[in-house]
Amino acid sequence: MGLLFAYYIQKAGNEVAVYEKSKDTVASMRGGFEIDFGDRKEKIHITVSESPSVIKDSAYIFVFVKSFSTAVAIKEISPFITKESRIISLQNGIGNDETIKDMLPDNILIYGTTTFGAAKTSASGIRFGGAGNILIGAAGDAEIESAIKFLNAAGLAASKSNDPAKDVWKKAIINAGINPLGALLGIPNGMIVKNEYSLELMRTLIAEAVKAARAHGFDFDATNIQHAAFDICEQTAVNECSMLQDVKAKRRTEIESITGEIIAAAKKYNIETPANTGVYQLIKALESGYLMP
Repeated sequence: MGLLFAYYIQKAGNEVAVYEKSKDTVASMRGGFEIDFGDRKEKIHITVSESPSVIKDSAYIFVFVKSFSTAVAIKEISPFITKESRIISLQNGIGNDETIKDMLPDNILIYGTTTFGAAKTSASGIRFGGAGNILIGAAGDAEIESAIKFLNAAGLAASKSNDPAKDVWKKAIINAGINPLGALLGIPNGMIVKNEYSLELMRTLIAEAVKAARAHGFDFDATNIQHAAFDICEQTAVNECSMLQDVKAKRRTEIESITGEIIAAAKKYNIETPANTGVYQLIKALESGYLMP
Protein backbone atom coordinates (compact mmCIF):
# COMPACT_ATOMS: atom_id res chain seq x y z
CA MET A 1 0.00 0.00 0.00
CA GLY A 2 2.86 2.37 0.74
CA LEU A 3 4.27 1.88 -2.75
CA LEU A 4 0.84 2.30 -4.32
CA PHE A 5 0.35 5.64 -2.60
CA ALA A 6 3.93 6.63 -3.44
CA TYR A 7 3.13 5.95 -7.10
CA TYR A 8 0.03 8.16 -7.12
CA ILE A 9 1.64 10.98 -5.15
CA GLN A 10 4.79 11.10 -7.28
CA LYS A 11 2.80 10.90 -10.54
CA ALA A 12 1.02 14.05 -9.36
CA GLY A 13 4.35 15.88 -9.32
CA ASN A 14 5.29 15.60 -5.64
CA GLU A 15 8.64 14.56 -4.23
CA VAL A 16 8.37 11.18 -2.51
CA ALA A 17 10.78 9.31 -0.24
CA VAL A 18 10.29 5.79 1.13
CA TYR A 19 11.85 4.39 4.28
CA GLU A 20 12.29 0.61 4.01
CA LYS A 21 14.21 -1.46 6.58
CA SER A 22 15.11 -4.39 4.32
CA LYS A 23 18.49 -3.90 2.63
CA ASP A 24 17.58 -6.38 -0.11
CA THR A 25 14.31 -4.58 -0.84
CA VAL A 26 16.05 -1.21 -0.95
CA ALA A 27 18.69 -2.56 -3.33
CA SER A 28 15.99 -3.98 -5.59
CA MET A 29 13.90 -0.81 -5.56
CA ARG A 30 16.80 1.43 -6.48
CA GLY A 31 16.30 0.16 -10.00
CA GLY A 32 12.69 1.31 -9.84
CA PHE A 33 9.53 -0.54 -8.89
CA GLU A 34 6.79 -1.91 -11.10
CA ILE A 35 3.03 -1.77 -10.67
CA ASP A 36 0.91 -4.36 -12.46
CA PHE A 37 -2.49 -2.86 -13.25
CA GLY A 38 -3.69 -5.96 -15.08
CA ASP A 39 -4.08 -4.31 -18.47
CA ARG A 40 -0.71 -2.55 -18.25
CA LYS A 41 2.47 -2.33 -16.21
CA GLU A 42 4.22 0.84 -15.14
CA LYS A 43 7.69 1.29 -13.69
CA ILE A 44 8.69 4.38 -11.73
CA HIS A 45 11.71 5.49 -9.73
CA ILE A 46 11.47 6.95 -6.24
CA THR A 47 13.93 7.84 -3.50
CA VAL A 48 14.24 4.86 -1.16
CA SER A 49 16.57 4.23 1.75
CA GLU A 50 17.08 1.91 4.69
CA SER A 51 17.78 4.98 6.82
CA PRO A 52 14.78 6.74 8.40
CA SER A 53 16.53 10.05 7.75
CA VAL A 54 15.26 9.81 4.16
CA ILE A 55 11.89 11.20 5.32
CA LYS A 56 13.47 14.17 7.10
CA ASP A 57 11.22 17.24 7.27
CA SER A 58 8.48 15.69 5.12
CA ALA A 59 5.18 17.57 5.09
CA TYR A 60 3.13 14.36 5.10
CA ILE A 61 4.33 11.05 6.50
CA PHE A 62 2.22 8.00 5.62
CA VAL A 63 2.44 5.06 8.01
CA PHE A 64 1.68 1.81 6.20
CA VAL A 65 3.53 -0.70 8.37
CA LYS A 66 1.75 -3.68 9.90
CA SER A 67 0.03 -2.78 13.16
CA PHE A 68 2.48 -4.77 15.29
CA SER A 69 5.34 -2.65 13.86
CA THR A 70 3.75 0.75 14.45
CA ALA A 71 5.57 1.59 17.69
CA VAL A 72 8.96 0.55 16.32
CA ALA A 73 8.45 2.51 13.09
CA ILE A 74 7.39 5.68 14.91
CA LYS A 75 10.36 5.43 17.28
CA GLU A 76 12.74 5.13 14.32
CA ILE A 77 11.37 8.09 12.34
CA SER A 78 10.66 10.44 15.27
CA PRO A 79 14.14 12.07 15.28
CA PHE A 80 13.68 13.10 11.65
CA ILE A 81 10.28 14.75 11.68
CA THR A 82 9.31 18.27 12.68
CA LYS A 83 6.27 19.46 14.63
CA GLU A 84 4.85 20.64 11.31
CA SER A 85 4.90 17.13 9.81
CA ARG A 86 1.43 15.62 9.44
CA ILE A 87 1.19 11.88 10.15
CA ILE A 88 -1.33 9.91 8.09
CA SER A 89 -2.31 6.39 9.17
CA LEU A 90 -4.58 4.24 7.01
CA GLN A 91 -3.48 0.99 8.62
CA ASN A 92 -5.54 -2.09 9.35
CA GLY A 93 -6.50 -2.90 12.90
CA ILE A 94 -7.48 -1.12 16.10
CA GLY A 95 -5.12 0.92 18.25
CA ASN A 96 -2.63 2.35 15.73
CA ASP A 97 -3.94 5.89 16.23
CA GLU A 98 -3.51 5.66 20.00
CA THR A 99 0.07 4.41 19.64
CA ILE A 100 0.98 7.23 17.27
CA LYS A 101 -0.69 9.92 19.38
CA ASP A 102 1.11 8.70 22.51
CA MET A 103 4.50 8.68 20.79
CA LEU A 104 4.10 11.88 18.76
CA PRO A 105 1.91 14.14 20.93
CA ASP A 106 3.12 17.33 19.20
CA ASN A 107 2.20 16.20 15.69
CA ILE A 108 -1.16 16.34 13.94
CA LEU A 109 -2.44 12.80 13.32
CA ILE A 110 -4.77 12.25 10.38
CA TYR A 111 -6.23 8.76 10.36
CA GLY A 112 -8.99 6.60 9.00
CA THR A 113 -9.54 3.88 6.44
CA THR A 114 -9.04 3.10 2.78
CA THR A 115 -10.47 0.54 0.39
CA PHE A 116 -7.66 0.88 -2.15
CA GLY A 117 -5.95 -2.46 -2.65
CA ALA A 118 -2.47 -3.71 -3.52
CA ALA A 119 -0.44 -6.87 -3.08
CA LYS A 120 3.30 -7.34 -3.18
CA THR A 121 4.53 -9.53 -6.05
CA SER A 122 8.29 -9.13 -5.53
CA ALA A 123 10.80 -6.99 -3.66
CA SER A 124 10.26 -4.26 -6.25
CA GLY A 125 6.82 -5.05 -7.61
CA ILE A 126 3.17 -4.73 -6.58
CA ARG A 127 -0.15 -5.70 -8.12
CA PHE A 128 -2.94 -3.14 -8.12
CA GLY A 129 -5.93 -4.54 -6.26
CA GLY A 130 -8.48 -1.92 -7.24
CA ALA A 131 -9.32 1.73 -6.72
CA GLY A 132 -11.32 2.66 -3.67
CA ASN A 133 -11.91 5.55 -1.35
CA ILE A 134 -10.30 7.11 1.70
CA LEU A 135 -12.11 8.29 4.82
CA ILE A 136 -10.01 10.41 7.16
CA GLY A 137 -10.44 12.63 10.16
CA ALA A 138 -8.26 14.89 12.31
CA ALA A 139 -8.43 17.29 15.22
CA GLY A 140 -8.77 20.41 13.07
CA ASP A 141 -10.96 21.07 10.04
CA ALA A 142 -8.21 23.04 8.30
CA GLU A 143 -5.80 20.13 8.65
CA ILE A 144 -8.21 17.56 7.28
CA GLU A 145 -9.30 19.73 4.37
CA SER A 146 -5.68 20.32 3.40
CA ALA A 147 -4.93 16.60 3.48
CA ILE A 148 -8.05 15.78 1.45
CA LYS A 149 -7.06 18.35 -1.17
CA PHE A 150 -3.55 16.85 -1.34
CA LEU A 151 -4.84 13.28 -1.74
CA ASN A 152 -7.52 14.17 -4.28
CA ALA A 153 -4.98 16.07 -6.38
CA ALA A 154 -2.99 12.83 -6.55
CA GLY A 155 -5.99 10.84 -7.77
CA LEU A 156 -6.61 9.24 -4.38
CA ALA A 157 -10.30 9.81 -3.71
CA ALA A 158 -10.57 11.10 -0.15
CA SER A 159 -13.37 12.54 1.96
CA LYS A 160 -13.84 13.72 5.52
CA SER A 161 -14.93 11.47 8.35
CA ASN A 162 -16.54 13.01 11.40
CA ASP A 163 -15.69 9.90 13.42
CA PRO A 164 -12.53 8.17 12.15
CA ALA A 165 -12.36 5.95 15.24
CA LYS A 166 -15.77 4.50 14.34
CA ASP A 167 -14.62 3.96 10.74
CA VAL A 168 -11.54 2.11 11.96
CA TRP A 169 -13.71 -0.12 14.14
CA LYS A 170 -16.11 -0.82 11.27
CA LYS A 171 -13.26 -1.87 8.99
CA ALA A 172 -11.81 -4.05 11.76
CA ILE A 173 -15.16 -5.79 12.21
CA ILE A 174 -15.39 -6.49 8.48
CA ASN A 175 -11.79 -7.70 8.44
CA ALA A 176 -12.52 -9.93 11.44
CA GLY A 177 -15.29 -11.57 9.44
CA ILE A 178 -13.29 -12.07 6.24
CA ASN A 179 -9.56 -12.29 6.85
CA PRO A 180 -9.26 -15.19 9.33
CA LEU A 181 -11.57 -17.35 7.20
CA GLY A 182 -9.64 -16.61 4.02
CA ALA A 183 -6.38 -17.42 5.80
CA LEU A 184 -7.60 -20.59 7.52
CA LEU A 185 -9.39 -22.01 4.48
CA GLY A 186 -6.82 -20.83 1.95
CA ILE A 187 -9.46 -19.34 -0.32
CA PRO A 188 -10.04 -15.98 -2.07
CA ASN A 189 -12.70 -13.64 -0.75
CA GLY A 190 -15.42 -14.69 -3.17
CA MET A 191 -15.30 -18.31 -2.04
CA ILE A 192 -16.07 -17.32 1.56
CA VAL A 193 -19.60 -16.21 0.66
CA LYS A 194 -20.21 -18.97 -1.89
CA ASN A 195 -19.86 -21.67 0.76
CA GLU A 196 -22.84 -21.78 3.14
CA TYR A 197 -20.73 -22.84 6.12
CA SER A 198 -18.05 -20.17 5.84
CA LEU A 199 -20.71 -17.56 5.04
CA GLU A 200 -22.60 -18.42 8.22
CA LEU A 201 -19.38 -18.30 10.25
CA MET A 202 -18.54 -14.90 8.74
CA ARG A 203 -21.93 -13.62 9.87
CA THR A 204 -21.39 -15.00 13.37
CA LEU A 205 -17.93 -13.43 13.66
CA ILE A 206 -19.36 -10.06 12.67
CA ALA A 207 -22.35 -10.33 15.03
CA GLU A 208 -20.03 -11.02 17.96
CA ALA A 209 -17.74 -8.14 17.01
CA VAL A 210 -20.67 -5.73 16.71
CA LYS A 211 -21.76 -6.59 20.28
CA ALA A 212 -18.25 -5.70 21.49
CA ALA A 213 -18.24 -2.47 19.48
CA ARG A 214 -21.66 -1.40 20.75
CA ALA A 215 -20.54 -1.93 24.34
CA HIS A 216 -17.47 0.12 23.48
CA GLY A 217 -19.66 3.01 22.35
CA PHE A 218 -20.03 2.48 18.60
CA ASP A 219 -23.63 2.06 17.46
CA PHE A 220 -23.34 -0.44 14.60
CA ASP A 221 -26.06 -2.62 13.09
CA ALA A 222 -24.88 -6.20 12.65
CA THR A 223 -27.07 -6.89 9.61
CA ASN A 224 -25.75 -3.82 7.78
CA ILE A 225 -22.14 -4.76 8.38
CA GLN A 226 -22.81 -8.38 7.37
CA HIS A 227 -24.25 -7.11 4.09
CA ALA A 228 -21.24 -4.80 3.63
CA ALA A 229 -18.82 -7.71 4.18
CA PHE A 230 -20.78 -9.87 1.73
CA ASP A 231 -20.60 -7.13 -0.90
CA ILE A 232 -16.86 -6.68 -0.37
CA CYS A 233 -16.29 -10.41 -0.84
CA GLU A 234 -18.23 -10.36 -4.09
CA GLN A 235 -16.52 -7.20 -5.35
CA THR A 236 -13.07 -8.63 -4.54
CA ALA A 237 -13.98 -12.23 -5.37
CA VAL A 238 -10.61 -13.23 -6.85
CA ASN A 239 -8.51 -11.34 -4.30
CA GLU A 240 -6.69 -13.08 -1.48
CA CYS A 241 -6.97 -11.15 1.77
CA SER A 242 -3.81 -9.81 3.39
CA MET A 243 -3.96 -12.39 6.18
CA LEU A 244 -3.95 -15.23 3.66
CA GLN A 245 -1.02 -13.60 1.89
CA ASP A 246 0.83 -13.40 5.22
CA VAL A 247 0.15 -17.04 6.07
CA LYS A 248 1.29 -18.18 2.62
CA ALA A 249 4.49 -16.16 3.00
CA LYS A 250 4.94 -17.45 6.56
CA ARG A 251 4.77 -13.92 7.97
CA ARG A 252 3.24 -12.67 11.20
CA THR A 253 -0.40 -11.70 10.65
CA GLU A 254 -2.40 -8.78 12.03
CA ILE A 255 -4.78 -11.06 13.95
CA GLU A 256 -3.85 -9.34 17.25
CA SER A 257 -4.90 -5.84 16.12
CA ILE A 258 -8.10 -7.10 14.49
CA THR A 259 -9.67 -10.12 16.18
CA GLY A 260 -7.46 -9.85 19.26
CA GLU A 261 -8.57 -6.27 19.94
CA ILE A 262 -12.22 -7.20 19.43
CA ILE A 263 -11.91 -10.08 21.92
CA ALA A 264 -10.15 -7.82 24.43
CA ALA A 265 -12.87 -5.16 24.13
CA ALA A 266 -15.58 -7.79 24.60
CA LYS A 267 -13.94 -9.14 27.75
CA LYS A 268 -14.14 -5.69 29.37
CA TYR A 269 -17.92 -5.94 29.19
CA ASN A 270 -18.23 -9.68 29.88
CA ILE A 271 -19.34 -10.37 26.31
CA GLU A 272 -18.69 -13.89 25.02
CA THR A 273 -16.96 -14.24 21.65
CA PRO A 274 -16.59 -18.00 21.07
CA ALA A 275 -16.36 -17.83 17.27
CA ASN A 276 -13.79 -15.01 17.25
CA THR A 277 -11.82 -16.69 20.01
CA GLY A 278 -11.78 -19.93 18.03
CA VAL A 279 -10.47 -18.41 14.79
CA TYR A 280 -8.00 -16.30 16.78
CA GLN A 281 -6.54 -19.41 18.37
CA LEU A 282 -6.39 -21.21 15.02
CA ILE A 283 -4.51 -18.33 13.36
CA LYS A 284 -2.11 -18.17 16.30
CA ALA A 285 -1.58 -21.94 16.00
CA LEU A 286 -0.77 -21.51 12.30
CA GLU A 287 1.68 -18.71 13.07
CA SER A 288 3.40 -20.67 15.80
CA GLY A 289 4.08 -23.45 13.30
CA TYR A 290 6.29 -21.24 11.16
CA LEU A 291 7.34 -18.37 13.44
CA MET A 292 8.85 -20.49 16.23
CA PRO A 293 12.70 -20.35 16.26
